[in-house]
Amino acid sequence: MKYWQGVAIETYERVDGGNVTSRDCRATFSNRSLYVGPRASTNPSQAMDSHMDLGCGYKGHFNVTCRQVSPGVCMIEPDISTCKPPTYEEALTACYSVPTTTTRPPASADAIVEDWLGVEDVNDSLAELPTLYNITTQTTTPFSCCEVHVGAVCRPDQNFKYPAPTKEGRWQPEPSYKRQAPYFAVVPCDRQAKNQPRKCPRVRIKEISLAYLRWPQCRSACSTASVQAHFMSVCNRTKHPQIEEMEQRAHRDKIASMSAKAAELEAFVAEQMATVKGSKDVIDCFADDLPNRFNSLKLPKMRTGFEKMPLHNECRLHGCKPTQCLEITRTCKVPFVHEAPEVMCNVYRKNGTYNCIDKVGTMSNSPMSVNFGIIWFVVGGAFGCAGLITFVKQLNKEVNPD
Repeated sequence: MKYWQGVAIETYERVDGGNVTSRDCRATFSNRSLYVGPRASTNPSQAMDSHMDLGCGYKGHFNVTCRQVSPGVCMIEPDISTCKPPTYEEALTACYSVPTTTTRPPASADAIVEDWLGVEDVNDSLAELPTLYNITTQTTTPFSCCEVHVGAVCRPDQNFKYPAPTKEGRWQPEPSYKRQAPYFAVVPCDRQAKNQPRKCPRVRIKEISLAYLRWPQCRSACSTASVQAHFMSVCNRTKHPQIEEMEQRAHRDKIASMSAKAAELEAFVAEQMATVKGSKDVIDCFADDLPNRFNSLKLPKMRTGFEKMPLHNECRLHGCKPTQCLEITRTCKVPFVHEAPEVMCNVYRKNGTYNCIDKVGTMSNSPMSVNFGIIWFVVGGAFGCAGLITFVKQLNKEVNPD
């Protein structure tokens, strides 16, 4: 006998070792007397009646093989892989019955049953959009920190491979002269060389004389072991944190020295530039969207009140007035210094210097209008004099009629 899937597989006939007998899947699995659960119950008959049918819907046959394990002893090995179980639809229709405890009332055609189910709208919850993150290329985004690499620290035990190889702790000028390596490389701060602890102690104590052995009373003070222990305590970084502080200070001083020399090289190259060193743009802060401010001869008209006129956007950003001009000064890149391999870091550089400059007041007039005004003044004076003479003559006639 063997338990399989909750069903006891038994043989009631003699089966020789190695022989095979066939069983019906449906008949075997539906035989409640073979169920393991009811057999272990205190009331097997009631448990069998209430147990579900395990063989419902099964089709096919399975084989039971008797494998001999010892002389006269055989072990049953059933193979139910050939049994075909029912599909889900077959199991619902043929094997499952809805349990009922009360009889259903007869259905009436005139009965109106109110709706007992309904639907409710469910609000859709959407995740909030993430904060806008503008991803740009490395060539346009400056690094947050750039500085001049130390180049070399003059220590034979510490060599660099980046940005230029050193030899026995010394800087090699030939690759820089051939433009294969930089003179003063500008690199991201996270690629700056880190300070390495120096070897301590730098000397070794040795005995050069044994004369002190002639004075036994001095051995407590003249002990090589005690002197060596005291000497080694000087290199204890836990007891003397100033050692690391001095090393870090020397490392920073080295970076500052390299930065100062790089600035000298940049100033020298900028002084020797054959091209222009910078550019200057001037923007009139008066937004010239209105009709031309000049007359037909392109001379400025005699006007006032320009401080009330529209303001140029660039001037508004930099706090200039309509009566001023915005002067933008930009410096050009210094060749050789602001290029690779000298610069290995996208250094932030100012886009320009902005200054508000007061306009120079000018006023002019057309020669034609000046001449016309003079002639009009002369003619008007002549007519005025003629009228005055006529008025005087008429007055004299009235006073002296004869």
